[in-house]
Amino acid sequence: MDSPGGVLYIDPKTHYTWNTALVGKIGSDGLCTIVWDSEQALKPQPYYASKTKEQWEVFLLDLYNRWGQKWKVPRDGNQNSDGERE
Repeated sequence: MDSPGGVLYIDPKTHYTWNTALVGKIGSDGLCTIVWDSEQALKPQPYYASKTKEQWEVFLLDLYNRWGQKWKVPRDGNQNSDGERE
């Protein structure tokens, strides 16, 4: 699929997009200069390699449960054993 950034590829397995990576350096004038370009789209990595997909799923489920089954950290961070804010 064409896009403003070039051809867009969507990984059929994860539904993440392949992207060209650019590394920039901000100058004293506030403008960004590209110092490195991958030149081709990189395959998406939806999970950091430090854990397996299954380990990430367990980690995320634990956060969700500790946050009262909401995807938002309680403002004060205090929760009772039911995951409800105290």
